[in-house]
Amino acid sequence: MTTTELSYGARRLIADGYIDATRAQIHLAKIMATRCVSFHRLSLHIQWPSTSLLRLADGRSRLVNPELERRLLAVDPEELYILYPLPEPPATTVDEDVLTRILAGSPVAIVPKDKPVYARVLHREHGWAKVRISKELGMSGTKVNKALAVGDAA
Repeated sequence: MTTTELSYGARRLIADGYIDATRAQIHLAKIMATRCVSFHRLSLHIQWPSTSLLRLADGRSRLVNPELERRLLAVDPEELYILYPLPEPPATTVDEDVLTRILAGSPVAIVPKDKPVYARVLHREHGWAKVRISKELGMSGTKVNKALAVGDAA
């Protein structure tokens, strides 16, 4: 790519020290492939605006600020797993001890992401009404309906 092929804006960026974005784009793709950070979280991590990262990722930027490239290349994608671990997936089965305590009326603390599984079991296997499930598990009626609808579609 010669300077005559570039637009006035691109020539000006090059004059200001901007460099080819290819290395930064490849490294950004490796970082995003870890799926443990969003563009927003990465921008906070490297202290650079997320809009620049988005333009870099989707190919709208052919030139990059050398400081941005330096900050991106300093990020080790494997290290991100330690800094930002992936959340655990919701439970797919119920803990029988917890279920027994719920059925006995004892107060039980259940992680919010696991409540839909308990709602489905209580409704289908124990005949609990949606209102009772909502009250006992501390879920809104809408969330109970969504939890029960998930199993119906399967």
